[in-house]
Amino acid sequence: MDKIRTTMGSLLTLLVVFFSACMIWAVRTMLKLAPTSQAQTLANFSQRETWLLAGVFIVGWGLFALLVTYLPDKKGIWLLLIGLILLLGIGLRLYWIYKVPSQRFSDFKTLYRDSVYFSQGDRSFNDDNYLLSYPYQNGFIMYQSLLIRIFGPSPLALKLVNVFMASLTMLALFGIVHRLFNKRVAALVMLAFATFLPNIFMITVLTNQYASLAFNLIGLYLFIAKNHKWSWLLCSGFFLALGNTLRPVGALILLAVGLGYLCFLLRKRTFWRGLIGMVCIMIGYFGMLSAVNGYIRYTGLSEYPMGNRNATWKFVTGLNSQSKGRYVGPLAGVLDEYPIGPKRDAVGKKLIKQELKDKQKVKQLFIDKYQLMWGDYDESIDWSLTPNVRISNQHRRFLAQAMWGQWVALILSMTLGALALFWAKLRRKLPYHNKIFIFELLFVGYVLIHFAIEIQTRYRFFITPEITTFAMLGIWSLIQLIFKRDSEALSGTKEDQTFMKQAPIYDPYTWRKFYR
Repeated sequence: MDKIRTTMGSLLTLLVVFFSACMIWAVRTMLKLAPTSQAQTLANFSQRETWLLAGVFIVGWGLFALLVTYLPDKKGIWLLLIGLILLLGIGLRLYWIYKVPSQRFSDFKTLYRDSVYFSQGDRSFNDDNYLLSYPYQNGFIMYQSLLIRIFGPSPLALKLVNVFMASLTMLALFGIVHRLFNKRVAALVMLAFATFLPNIFMITVLTNQYASLAFNLIGLYLFIAKNHKWSWLLCSGFFLALGNTLRPVGALILLAVGLGYLCFLLRKRTFWRGLIGMVCIMIGYFGMLSAVNGYIRYTGLSEYPMGNRNATWKFVTGLNSQSKGRYVGPLAGVLDEYPIGPKRDAVGKKLIKQELKDKQKVKQLFIDKYQLMWGDYDESIDWSLTPNVRISNQHRRFLAQAMWGQWVALILSMTLGALALFWAKLRRKLPYHNKIFIFELLFVGYVLIHFAIEIQTRYRFFITPEITTFAMLGIWSLIQLIFKRDSEALSGTKEDQTFMKQAPIYDPYTWRKFYR
């Protein structure tokens, strides 16, 4: 059985290798098309400069990896380093807020307006067609209205809260990677995420992504670090539910956690203990969601629980070959002609079936979507640099190129990191129960789901912690290889290494200690 699990773990890592390698192809293709783009951001775009900037990022990460490789193992020095990285991440985001007064528009404008109304006790907006179609947005409205009651309606306060949430994300990501590997790799991942440009640019946009990502990573940290204590697993489910309340990605995370438990953690001798642990997560998760839905009904915010009453829209848009799976105004209004409910769903399903009839078109659609989703430049800069922001086209283009160059560097490094993970598993340096499988399952699942649903490059926001982790594992492994050091990066924790040395990987009796 353990041999089967080891094989499954290696195959999962191979999927990560495959998708990341395909992203290199996607990036290369989209870079060639950039000079022909009509987007103002890409005017006078230089493909050569983008590759050069990618090289600069890789060299910078490599130098930092070299620094932490030789950094003394003293608590004070490491606390100072983590503090400096955190201050750097906060400083970059505060500077962007100071320099870029983004205007609110689209969904963000609507949700902010409704949050202000709700904070004042006005619920007249709850018959808005947008909220009737997508009641899951009520969770974010409650969250923003709470902040508005505490800090006032100033958008600046909400942006500063986003900075705080980004800080929590950095610390949670450091904690996760530290638990999975070691603090040197964790510091490298934290630095890369702290300086990730789309995460900096979106800070002026009143988006639900910062708080949702922070709560999700805190929940994953508790699952990874505290999975032997039921009370912490309850808290893990609670934080995952908070993340889902703000942005509905909890189902994907729960699926990854559940598959991880089933495929890599549950053992015959510890079956009931593992099962109770999973039940604790479910109780925390669904208990929190039930409480939120109850509060929504109690306050009169909506008569509907959080969910999607226009469920086919994402698929109608995502499977449309004409728009290549992207949001297009005329297409978005097709379903709005029908009332919410069975009739609209039936029309949506009919449109989906029509798109899936031509298999050749579907194949080309998937290729186009993959290129656009994972190879195109991130539109977060366009959401942040709204028309009222005074910036020259030259500076705008440089920021777009730097962002794209950073993405290219991440994808190249990620492919190397996935290969290093696969090699470590083959050499039994990394046991299959190392919970890096959570990040692998999330990454693979997120890639697959976007073959079917609507795509926007800003949706990469959710999966960037996982991509950054794989990428920095690649940088770390490369530095260890160049300087011929005995790499600790892909050998798991000290407990993992002891387990691998003391027992065959297929000995079930040694698993008891992981659940004590």
